[in-house]
Amino acid sequence: MASKPLPPDKQKLAAEEAAELDDKLVPTVKPDLEDDEDDEDEEDGGLELDDDDEDEDLVVFTAREAAGALATILGFVKPFLVNYKQELPEYKNDVIATVSATIKHTGLSIVYTSLVLIAGFIIFCGSSFGGTMALGWLTSVTLLVATMTNLVLLPVLLLLTQKKGKGLI
Repeated sequence: MASKPLPPDKQKLAAEEAAELDDKLVPTVKPDLEDDEDDEDEEDGGLELDDDDEDEDLVVFTAREAAGALATILGFVKPFLVNYKQELPEYKNDVIATVSATIKHTGLSIVYTSLVLIAGFIIFCGSSFGGTMALGWLTSVTLLVATMTNLVLLPVLLLLTQKKGKGLI
């Protein structure tokens, strides 16, 4: 079934609406035909770019990547605590011996994993794009601090929070 053609008055109205919609969607630029002697001044300092939106996007991107780095840190803490919990009964709930054994068994894998990840992200620091460079530094430093915290602070906290004859977990 073919549709009926519109009457001429409705065709004219539809054409006007379409032209109005085109004007809204596609802005027309009128060329400046006047020759100004001040063109050089406008090129030097008259043009201001508003790049706040790009800065905000960069901050959001960097924050998202920092959250990813922190999730990786959790990936380091979890195996340490799981290993600690499994070895605690083997060492008859002696927290000092268990923490020492956990560092020996899990610590080396944490260090190797961290070094590989830091080496991968530190490559980004050589980028000429600011966002990629910031990502490289932020993630590398976060991973380095997290590794040291996991291998130093976490065992200290486990030792400080031990119960008499029993481990924390």
